[in-house]
Amino acid sequence: MAEYKSFKISNDAFNRVHAAFIQYVSEKDQVPFTEFDRSKFLHETELDYKIEAFEHGRSALNLEQWSSWRKEPGKILEAVRNACNPSISKNLLEHRYGPEHGSYKALYLVSTQDEICGLEAQLYNFFLNGDTTYERFGPRFEEFLKYLQENRLGASWLFLTYLAYLLDCDLYFEVLPTRFEIAINYLGNARKIQGSISWSLYKLILDFVGQLKVLLALHSPDRLIDIHTYVFLLGDAIIPRLEKGNAVAEPIDELALLEKRQRAAKNREKIGLLGELAVLEYERIRLKRAGREDLASHVQHVADMQGSQCDILSFTEAGEPLSIEVKSTTRDVEMGDSFFLSEEERKYAESCGQSWCLCRVVFSGTTRQPPEITPLGNMIANSEWKMLPASWLVTKKSNNM
Repeated sequence: MAEYKSFKISNDAFNRVHAAFIQYVSEKDQVPFTEFDRSKFLHETELDYKIEAFEHGRSALNLEQWSSWRKEPGKILEAVRNACNPSISKNLLEHRYGPEHGSYKALYLVSTQDEICGLEAQLYNFFLNGDTTYERFGPRFEEFLKYLQENRLGASWLFLTYLAYLLDCDLYFEVLPTRFEIAINYLGNARKIQGSISWSLYKLILDFVGQLKVLLALHSPDRLIDIHTYVFLLGDAIIPRLEKGNAVAEPIDELALLEKRQRAAKNREKIGLLGELAVLEYERIRLKRAGREDLASHVQHVADMQGSQCDILSFTEAGEPLSIEVKSTTRDVEMGDSFFLSEEERKYAESCGQSWCLCRVVFSGTTRQPPEITPLGNMIANSEWKMLPASWLVTKKSNNM
């Protein structure tokens, strides 16, 4: 059996072809493409019939009856023929030349009882002799392939992978070799798919699609058939369009933009948390220095507690509860001492009066260095501070307004 190295995906090629895919589907839908399941075009042309083929194909197989059918030659064969019928499999199989000459001709090239029993034994092994994991199914796939080749029954990508799709649509899909070869090669692999069927190559294609699923995470490809559709369209329409020089939008590196936003969000969360913990320690030290160790041990970090309306619960030196809101930043306060306060925070501060305090925390240089902590008290009624609206809630007016 030939050994293959894993397929790679070129970032440049993916960004280019993905931008073209988004533009193509958006043009078809006449709305911007966001998610696979939200695209009317993808549903009507690809997804719906593939999902229907799986559901009807599984029903036609009637696998729960196969154990008893093993004693009745021809029944398993007939069930598989029904599942491959054009009315069920649609264009997942080749039907143009009739069943005796199409991609599933093996089902019609057996005539004697021995031939039928031999093929049915292989079909039973393929579907029911173990679970559907790669480790258990791979040898069964290879064994069936070898049987078809040795008996000159025709071993096609479409037939074997369509049956694998019917076996488990969450793990396997049908491979149209011409389209998959175009997509796989364009994305950085000089590899022949047509006429090279094997389990090891199918496994590489499955792994390749798994890589794409990660890259397409922004578009919520919830089903394997979503990625199958993506690869098919790349090979069938998108890449030929690119190679003809049709203008497409400048590629957008979605992953890079997402990672940039995630890093920024993570850094903001980190700065916020470190600021809260710094104020927690600051309050405990303040109370200890004031001789209130009894209170210091009860200062709590409550920012993540359900229903909490502040970040730190502390006390005044007189023992009164003190709600502390922490606002942290890494910039120099001299460049601007403004900060954002939500409407909920403002209302809570207003209701608390002097039992509410805002602490400003500024990290200079690196977060490894102690920050500067400045208690600002409750500035809601303080004339030194002015409050400006910074965001608006927008809702549609009712007919009565």
